[in-house]
Amino acid sequence: TIYRIIFGLAAFIALLALLPLRLPLSTSPSARPLAGRRRLRRKKSVWGTAPTAAFRATALKFMRMGLRPRQPGALLVAELRQLLYWSRYAIPFVFSPLFISCGAALLIPFLNIYFRQRFDAPDAALGLIFAAIGVATGAATLLAPWLAHHLGYMGSVVVTQALAIPCLLLLAAASNLWLAAGIALVRGALMNMASPLYEAYAMERTPEAARPLVIGLINGAFSLGYIVGPSISAQVQRDYGFGPLFAATAILYACGAAVNYMLFVKK
Repeated sequence: TIYRIIFGLAAFIALLALLPLRLPLSTSPSARPLAGRRRLRRKKSVWGTAPTAAFRATALKFMRMGLRPRQPGALLVAELRQLLYWSRYAIPFVFSPLFISCGAALLIPFLNIYFRQRFDAPDAALGLIFAAIGVATGAATLLAPWLAHHLGYMGSVVVTQALAIPCLLLLAAASNLWLAAGIALVRGALMNMASPLYEAYAMERTPEAARPLVIGLINGAFSLGYIVGPSISAQVQRDYGFGPLFAATAILYACGAAVNYMLFVKK
């Protein structure tokens, strides 16, 4: 009953709000023709003059440039050519995120299962661990500018990614839940510290017109591994456990760090 009353009041208020829209601006007979002429003049200016002026301005611009307005097919071809042209800036920045994404997708979404199977961790402990990892990730992101000031953007990225690899191996060998949780916290902070630095470097090295394409491909590469990685990981967990997943993730992390070093640091 109370819901019906609330809905009825809401409908009544909505009708009251719409009522002024239905009332004429003036009840004077002499004002009605004037209002009609104003509406007609406004309608004509909006629907008649503006598109014509815009068309004339566009045509004049093409005439001054010595060009003809392109047909839709020619515009599509030009857009594709421009996309291919700008993609040369994006391709070098795609390889490392792709390796990192494929490695992370095999293991990181299943760390809670690993903690439960390996250490018989209760739900309360798991909640505390992953909350601490989230806090550490945020703190590490705030420290990223300081690290970039001393090592440079890509130097910081390579160092943090390289340091995350032994953290993975130590996490696989840890014999205590809270030791493993501390290692996982450090690994998460290191890897998430690298991401904003990598994107900032990519934007710095890319022309302004190509930046939307570059950042879109980088984010797509960071997400691509999660399309098939969890399915592969589930099969490996069922047949072989977590050992091969730690090894594969470490190898893929190493490939991502090596690509960054070869493409952006060593040169």
